[in-house]
Amino acid sequence: MATVPDSLNSDYQQVIEATWQYCLNFLNANTREIYLPGNIQAAIGEEGIRTLVDRYRQYIGQPVEAYFIGQIGQYRLAPSSSNNSPPPPSGQNNTPIPPDPPEPPARIAEPSNRPRGKKATIPRPRNCFILYREYWNAFFKTEFPDETNIQRSKRIAAQWHAEPANVIDEWKGRALHEKIQHALAHPDYKYAPRKPSEKQRRQSRK
Repeated sequence: MATVPDSLNSDYQQVIEATWQYCLNFLNANTREIYLPGNIQAAIGEEGIRTLVDRYRQYIGQPVEAYFIGQIGQYRLAPSSSNNSPPPPSGQNNTPIPPDPPEPPARIAEPSNRPRGKKATIPRPRNCFILYREYWNAFFKTEFPDETNIQRSKRIAAQWHAEPANVIDEWKGRALHEKIQHALAHPDYKYAPRKPSEKQRRQSRK
């Protein structure tokens, strides 16, 4: 069966490293608080959160607590106020506001073909099969140039269903890596499916 070069474990470690570097970049030196996007748990899971807590505990040399603050939609990592005190409820009114992130470097505006007034659409992070399909579609396009896109899609789908679990896991690792990078780059992102009218408009252009 087809194989990919990266292992799931290696890919997941890259995800954790990227998130940990993000934590250090936005660490408030005065309060020693770290705020993470609210969708971070969906990207790295409970185990990933525990790993970050353990790393931060070792980094500052004292117990650390992490909890989600509903008011601002973010996760907070900070030194424990008391070893026996439970995390504050997500709706409390005295929730500290995280420090503003540093201003990004100025960029030269690039010309765009997008109509004025229309916002740029942030694409969803790709799932494991989409990543797999794109990878092998490019390969088969070169190997079988006479095949149609439909024929390649059928070939790739059949190959995907025949892959062993370890290969599927490797592609899940790639998808996880993209998901965490997407969550860090777009902390306010929310998936908004197209309305039926927009779908019809798009189909009519084809």
